[in-house]
Amino acid sequence: MASHLFHMLLYSAIVAIFFAVLLRRERRGQLRLGAILWSSMVGGALALAYLMFPFPG
Repeated sequence: MASHLFHMLLYSAIVAIFFAVLLRRERRGQLRLGAILWSSMVGGALALAYLMFPFPG
C-alpha cells in the first residue's frame, strides 16, 4: 500500500480539504471546491505522467 499513486491521492485529498475549508464557509461550497481541487490535482498529475511515458528516464 506504499505506492506512489496512494501517496499522491492522499496528498491531494489533504491539500484539497485544507484549501476548501480555508476558502469556503458553507459545507456545500467546501465539498464542491474540494472535489474540484482534488480531481484537478490527480487528473493533472496523471495527464502529465501519460505525456511523459514515451520518454525513457
